Amino acid sequence: KEDDAFVKKLKSKIKKLNQDKNFVSFLSYEDDLKFQKNTELNLARKEGIIEIAKKMLNRGDSIEDIIDLTGLSKNEVENLK
Repeated sequence: KEDDAFVKKLKSKIKKLNQDKNFVSFLSYEDDLKFQKNTELNLARKEGIIEIAKKMLNRGDSIEDIIDLTGLSKNEVENLK
């Protein structure tokens, strides 16, 4: 219940904690690390897809097949030549 003494006390402590600059900066740092990791993973994934597309081009696969299998745009695939 909203009017329960325990809930009120807990809400007050949470509000104080969220206003604590050290606590908030710590969370922001953690979020930043997660963001960096996700960015690195996405870049690695994209690089891997590009390498696969290059191999497909060298193998003689059609641009349409490469687009279909890699998700790259026609322009991206054509720029790999």
